[in-house]
Amino acid sequence: MEIKVGEPAPENDGPPARFLVPGSGPSTILTHGRGSNLDVPAIVGFNQGFGRTHSSLAFARGKENEAERAAVFNALAANYPTNTFTGRSFGARAATIAALKNPAINQLICFTIPIVRERDTSLSEDLLKLPATTDVLFVLGNDDARTPEIELHRVRKLMKARTWWIRVILGDHGLFYLPESKRVALAKVMGQLAAQWCENRDPAKTEFVLDWVEDKEKGLNQPVWSEWQPIQEDPAEGWGCAVQ
Repeated sequence: MEIKVGEPAPENDGPPARFLVPGSGPSTILTHGRGSNLDVPAIVGFNQGFGRTHSSLAFARGKENEAERAAVFNALAANYPTNTFTGRSFGARAATIAALKNPAINQLICFTIPIVRERDTSLSEDLLKLPATTDVLFVLGNDDARTPEIELHRVRKLMKARTWWIRVILGDHGLFYLPESKRVALAKVMGQLAAQWCENRDPAKTEFVLDWVEDKEKGLNQPVWSEWQPIQEDPAEGWGCAVQ
């Protein structure tokens, strides 16, 4: 198993690395998706953004099942205490299972999470089991076929846990953008926003829009975002607010 602790971002874009000893804890324990690793650009960018203000203990595993990955979360948390689990895709499902078995976890960050396998098959059962004492942040694209917007809306309404959503415009399940530098830059903002959410959030304002603007006349080629906004009841009418 590969473990990375507080790895600094290049070009001083993050805090210096620090060594965790048993009994001291990171801000979050994080893992990757199925068939990928910690070097995926989206995870690299997310960790760099999150690491500007918070620490993370990231671990890599093979293609084991969700229960086995969940067990690693809690084994690490037993030695490096935290109140937050973070996972990407398959890793987010494992983080959810782990949180259900660990009452110390009251924050869950789903950096993409599949909630449908096929059109009529829902994978939301574990999310619906989360208690009201758990707060959940979804970081998802609005073009994610594994988490359709209308299905996410339905699941959030059914969940006992409080939920927030960073809605990434034109983001698919892999959060692929070209060039790769754009993908990393957006993921850095996602990581920074997730770190801010860990410290301060408004239960009345639960949706946030993250986009990318390209305007050659104005010389713009960068991420842009909205303020946190109240949830809209009908996703078909357009969630979030206009990006500023």
